[in-house]
Formats: sequence, structure tokens, C-alpha cells
Amino acid sequence: MNLPQLSARARDMMGRQQWEEVVLLLQGPVRQNRGWDEGWFLLAQANYQLGRLAEAFPCVREAIGVRADKVDYYLLLGHIFRKAGHPDDAANAYHACLELQPDFVAAWMVLGGLAREQRKARDARVFFESALKLRPNDPNVQTNLAAVLSDAGCARESIELLEAALRTNSAARLAHSNLLLTMHYDSETTHERLAAEHRLWAQRHVAARPCAPRPSDLAPERRLRLGFLSADFKNHPVGRFMEVLWRHLSRDAFEIIAYDAGTTADNLTARLRLQARSWQSLAGLSDEDAAERIRKDGVDVLFDLSGHSAGNRLLVFAEKPAPIQVTWFAYPNTTGLTAMDYRLTDELADPVGSSESFYVEKLLRFKQIAWLYRPPDVAYGIRPLPHSRGQPFTFGCLNKPAKASAASLAAWAEILRRCPKARLLLQAQDDADRLEDLSRQFIRAGARADQLQFVHPGPPQQYYESHYDVDLMLDPFPYNGAITTADALWMGVPALSLAGHTYVSRQGVCLLRHLGLEDWLCGSPEEYVQKGVNAAEQPQSLAALNTQLRDRLTHSPVMDYAGFAAEFESLLRDAWRKLCAAA
Repeated sequence: MNLPQLSARARDMMGRQQWEEVVLLLQGPVRQNRGWDEGWFLLAQANYQLGRLAEAFPCVREAIGVRADKVDYYLLLGHIFRKAGHPDDAANAYHACLELQPDFVAAWMVLGGLAREQRKARDARVFFESALKLRPNDPNVQTNLAAVLSDAGCARESIELLEAALRTNSAARLAHSNLLLTMHYDSETTHERLAAEHRLWAQRHVAARPCAPRPSDLAPERRLRLGFLSADFKNHPVGRFMEVLWRHLSRDAFEIIAYDAGTTADNLTARLRLQARSWQSLAGLSDEDAAERIRKDGVDVLFDLSGHSAGNRLLVFAEKPAPIQVTWFAYPNTTGLTAMDYRLTDELADPVGSSESFYVEKLLRFKQIAWLYRPPDVAYGIRPLPHSRGQPFTFGCLNKPAKASAASLAAWAEILRRCPKARLLLQAQDDADRLEDLSRQFIRAGARADQLQFVHPGPPQQYYESHYDVDLMLDPFPYNGAITTADALWMGVPALSLAGHTYVSRQGVCLLRHLGLEDWLCGSPEEYVQKGVNAAEQPQSLAALNTQLRDRLTHSPVMDYAGFAAEFESLLRDAWRKLCAAA
């Protein structure tokens, strides 16, 4: 074959993801034709797809050495640097694309994604906005910019972009899932609208699927095979929760299979691997192939630990690979899938008789709380609250900025207006424009700019030590904190929460009631503001709680690991018995 024929053959193989075959086809000819830049580039692509970065790098450098004017070559070079953990070199390669072709949208997009990974919020926003100017109606560009805006707490603007993306392409499944998640942050979105939109997602993106496999053994008391599917088997709330749960499950009654949907592995991943009987990667598998693997494994109960959050594989569940399918924890609402049998929740978050109509799934309720808290690995001590150390009284919210809804900001601004000596420590993105906008909002509401202090998202040590600067945490609404509120209590900082009517707005209820802190629950925004003001004016009650909270949390249901595992096992067993009885 001549070189053009080799190129065509290689591209055909790449279309079928035959990466190894591409390497075997090209590695000889490129060395015999060192000036064949396209061959070097295709060989670099194949090695990159195989994860062979050390082999991919010199190939793409050879291609660039022959043709230094090809934007695709620099783009691949940036991808290799990025995957190898060299973000600055990756950024330089992407900028080289733009020097050659300023309207190269792909380069603006990867620069935005890279900046978002590095928590450079303003840069990410500017890069995606540059891409949007070039392609104002591109759903992919709109979806990525919307994610950055949501990160910053601009839920309404994010929703408008995502709705525009769906008007252009109603089949844009990722944009639709992102819309569902973002709507939870918006204080204007009703629970009825959310429920309807979840059902619409399933109607639009899920075709008719096969029936669930019939278990070969319907013995009601036999050992059950549990499959857990997530992209977050790492130092993440999902990973920390699973580590505690799996450790306390009876191996006589259950065996664990982990289905990894793309975890970026860390030290917690290694510990989780030791607890699972089997660890299966779904990377590179289609939804159909992933479902078939789960069927062949004979999973009895399959757990979705993502919902509509990043890395989800909901269409695997739509294939109904397991007799019982359960969604849980990572996402605060229904999946919308009729193939999902149950959602695990609790009686406080979803009171009996008030929630059922909003879910497609049947609700399986824990009596007390539907999740566990695992403290940080580092032994952080408890310090006296700031006002006890002679500092100004400081409110705080260290939840991710997306949860700082318009309603929350209005309440916090009113508290500061009525407490002119108090301050608010707020976690916010590193975006000067957004910080200026937040300051203006508070000033318009009667607070002062110097009452605001910002901390940007950072490493765990910074996050936990920021609690030492807070007297009272302000739980955001309608999307409450959960793990973040438990973190505050662990660090000795009391929390004030507004009780809503949905799972997402009742996590404060779950925590504070179980710790005997009902006085810090509020029934309306007005009561929330008044209790915040009262705390700043009479902080003695907070100081008394400071040293008690960790002990209260330790002895609460949220850290009763053995008791939780026993109730979990009972709920599963009851569901399995019902399946066996109905067969």
C-alpha cells in the first residue's frame, strides 16, 4: 500500500476503535518514511487511545517537526500533556493551536475544561465564552459554559443556556441531565417542575428496553450479589460512604461487585478494591455491553450511585441488567427511569405520604437517615469559636458555590444588614467578576462589602481549617448541605438550617434532629434570618455547643455504622423476598 492508502486504512481501523491494529500497521512505515507527518500523527493518536503516553509523545513531536502548521497536531500534544499530568504544558500546546487558528473552537473548549479542572473559574468562563462567540448555537459549547456558571452559583443563567441547548438539539442527553441537576440549585424551580422534567428526560432519551433477567435461584434467604456502579470510587462522598458501608456488610449474606464508570483512582480507591469481591471497569464499554457484563455476573441488586451527576451511566440501568435496581445517595431526586425499581431514602427526608408522587421509583425508607458520615482522615482538633477568641462574629457557608441560591443570598444579606458588626465567610469561585457581582448584591440589600470574606475551593486541609474562622454555619437552601453540614458539626461549628418539603431541602432536618439540635431548624426564611440575628447578638449558646457537637455526631445514627448496615441489609432482604414471592 502507498502512504495515502495506509492513512485511509488506519483511519478506518480507528473508526472501529482498533487501536492496537493501527499501531501494528503504522509503526514500520513511519520509520521508513520519517517525513510522513500524517502517519506519525495517526500513530500518536492510537498510542494515546491505548494509554501509552510515552510512545504517543515522540510520535506527535515527529509530526509537528515535519508540519508545524497543523492545529490538530498541537491539539493532540496538549491532550497527551494533560493526561500525563502536565497542565501548563497542555495549556501552551492549546494556545499554540489558537496562534495558528484563532477561531479553532476545539482549542477554546479544551482550554476551558483544563481551567475548570485547575479551579481557574474566571479563565474557564472566558474560554467558553470565546467558544460561544464563535458558535453561538452549539449545544456542546452552551452545556460547558452552563456548567461553569452553575459552579459559580449562577443557576438561572446556567438553566437558560441549557434550555437553549435543548431547543437546538433535544437529543442532547448530557445537557438535559445537567439541566436537571442545575434546577435543584434554583430557588424559583418548583418540585412539580423538577418531577415533570425528570420524566421528560426518560421519555426523550430512553428507548424501549428488555425485561429484567429472571434470577436462576429465587431462594429468598440465599446470599445476594450486590453490584455498585459509580465513577466516584475515590476520596469523594460516594467513595467515603461506600468504604464504611462495605466494611460493615455481612459477607455471609452479600458479596460486592464494583462497576467502575471512570474513577480517577487514589488511595481510597485502593482500599475499596480490597473490600470488593470483584472490580470491573466499564471504561470504553457501550451501555449495551456494560449491561451484558452485569447480566453475566449474575448481579441480584444493582445500585446507581450517580443519578444525573457527572460520570453517570443511567442508560446501563435502562437496559435492566439486574432483577432489582436501586438509585441512592449521590443525586437528590428521581432518575426518571421506569427501569429503576427503588430509591433509598429516609422518613425525615421523604415523609410518608408527601413524597411518593414526585418519584418514578418506589421509596425504600430507612427509619432514621439514608446515608453515613465518615470523618476526615486527618485528626483536626476543635478550637473555640471566633467570637470566643475576641474576633467579630462570623457566619459562614463552605458549601460549593452552586448552592448559594438567590434565596439564600437574600437571607444572608438581610442577616448582615441587621448585624453590622458581623461578617460572612463564603466559599466562592476564583472569579473576580463573580466576586464583584456578589458584593454588589449584598450592598444593594443593605450590607457592606467589608462584611464579606471569600475563600476559594481548595485542598481538604484548607477546607477543614476554614471552619476555625466560623461561629455559625448557614445551611444553603433550597439545596441543603449534607456531608458539608456534618463536616461543620464535626469541627465544632453549629449550623442553622431552613426545613423545606423535599429531599434536597431536608438534609439539615435529618442531621440536626438526630443531634438534638431542633432549635436550629427554621420553618420560614424570616425565622431563619431572625435566628441568625439572635445568634450573633447572644452567642453564648453557640460557645456551649462548640465542644459537644463532635461527641453528639459520633453517637448519632449518621455514624452508627453497624446499625446502619443492619437496616440496609434488612431493607434489601425484604425487597428480594417480595421479588421471589411475586415470581
